[in-house]
Amino acid sequence: QCVVHVEVRCGEPQNEIIYGAAEWMADRIIIGAHGNSPNRFFNTVSKSVAKEGVCSVQLVRLKRIKAAKERSEVCGSAVV
Repeated sequence: QCVVHVEVRCGEPQNEIIYGAAEWMADRIIIGAHGNSPNRFFNTVSKSVAKEGVCSVQLVRLKRIKAAKERSEVCGSAVV
């Protein structure tokens, strides 16, 4: 069983994520990571959350699809 909380907040994203997790007594934060910096695994928000989070933090990265053929196989559509 998995319980997911969704809430819209205003403020600095990393702070709001950290405070929200503390208020909910979260077991895990799952956050996307992207960017083209030399240390591309952490952008500012995900790095701060991973460093200061009150629970386990899982970073999720999407794999880029480079070829149109691969894209059609993933999406199930024909290449035109």
